[in-house]
Amino acid sequence: VSLGDVVSVSFDVKGTFTTGGVLNVLNFTEFGTEGADLTEQITITEGIDDWTNYSYDVTLSGTDADGGFSLAFNAVCGAVPDCISEVLVDNVSIVIN
Repeated sequence: VSLGDVVSVSFDVKGTFTTGGVLNVLNFTEFGTEGADLTEQITITEGIDDWTNYSYDVTLSGTDADGGFSLAFNAVCGAVPDCISEVLVDNVSIVIN
């Protein structure tokens, strides 16, 4: 992979959030040496009762892309008592064009 390459990301999500709960989807360009560049962050803030597809493109950025591309799903709750963030993720696809 190289800087400027376009990565197509697709995944299905189903879940429940209460106040303070979100799903952060983090997309990183990994450097050949230590480090990474957060190239894109998608935040899903509402409960999804049925499977919902998310698809988007990310352009690799940073100092180099020798380490490749990483995708991280992070279900979190803010500082809200009784917060819920329950998420299922399926059918993850990463294609480097």
